[in-house]
Amino acid sequence: MILAILLVAGYIGVIGLSFKSGGALSAYFGTVGVSALILAVAAFVMAIQSLLEEDSFKSFPRAALGLSVLAIICWGGTYVIGFLG
Repeated sequence: MILAILLVAGYIGVIGLSFKSGGALSAYFGTVGVSALILAVAAFVMAIQSLLEEDSFKSFPRAALGLSVLAIICWGGTYVIGFLG
């Protein structure tokens, strides 16, 4: 869940930096974005695995699943919009 929170917070930070620079960020931020998308998929897989555990409190895995899906939508959506636009 912490990974998903960091990914969503990182997305908000990168979008803020992008607006501040007028969309002229270096390629470094593109690499950060691709890495974050890969980590968001990994967080999604870990959330699914934790949901399948029998002896666990289900609220945290569900929250982690929701946040990781949000991270995938944010990062992936940004790339899809960038490729189509």
